[in-house]
Amino acid sequence: MPVGNGTRGFESISIKPLHVRGASRLYFNSIVTEYSDSWTPRWTPTNVYGRMDPVATYGGTSRELVLGFRVVSDDRSEAVENMIKIEKLIQYQYPTYQTAGGGGARVLNSPPYFELVFMNVLDSSRKNGSVLTGYINGAIQINPGFQAKEQSQFFSPGFDKLYFSDVTITLRMQVLHEGQIGWIGGNFSHQSYPYNVGADDIAPEPSVSTIDAQEIAGQTAANANSGVNGVTPQATQNATKAAEQAANLNQYRPQLTLAGINLDLADLELEGGSTQIFSSILESTQGNFGGSLDDRPDGGTEF
Repeated sequence: MPVGNGTRGFESISIKPLHVRGASRLYFNSIVTEYSDSWTPRWTPTNVYGRMDPVATYGGTSRELVLGFRVVSDDRSEAVENMIKIEKLIQYQYPTYQTAGGGGARVLNSPPYFELVFMNVLDSSRKNGSVLTGYINGAIQINPGFQAKEQSQFFSPGFDKLYFSDVTITLRMQVLHEGQIGWIGGNFSHQSYPYNVGADDIAPEPSVSTIDAQEIAGQTAANANSGVNGVTPQATQNATKAAEQAANLNQYRPQLTLAGINLDLADLELEGGSTQIFSSILESTQGNFGGSLDDRPDGGTEF
């Protein structure tokens, strides 16, 4: 599924690192190739003496997301931009450090975690929009498609650097829920969770289209005029239908041409098979045609 309109600056997949201060959000104009969303209620069973079934303790519900998308470049300039974004995405998978003490020792400050936006289908129970927060739990796969022979690549002017033209990125994210989410007093805490779609998105179906409404209005006006002139609407409708049938019948009446004489088969009262039809035509044209079909001029109808 394509995401975006194919132009830069209108991308719909964005990834922002939350552990790096001042880091910029990465936007990708891409084609979604894989998407799966899973929820896992966690229970810890404890076996108790004398009970057939263990005592289970609820430990929460976790959500995991798998997202795969293709980043396609139309030219070398866009390929360079996309590769810089991919490099940043890989760099953001590492933690931040801070210097502790006077000896210059570095200690871990923050592990990598992210904010992911993909149109309306990502929501981590935040109140202000479709944003998913979590950490990448698994490998990030970068596939530039070298195995496809028909796929071309871009190169630097000196042919010493390769720029990927079509890259498939796959990542697995463990979602971090924000705030308390669940049922309170018979109502769910976040009505549009998890895809930010609610009753407001249901558009009412029109009972009558605009064209149908115009036709009905026209028929109503015509019926009103007919009633004023003393003609019932049903009579007007029947007359119109009969006129249309007559016109269609006249248009498709079979015609025969014999020596320039047009014959309307509908005017010939014929009974029987083709022999009587043939004899009736001879009888109808005997005086004008000359007695036999052998004497017909060119252009006559053959049987």
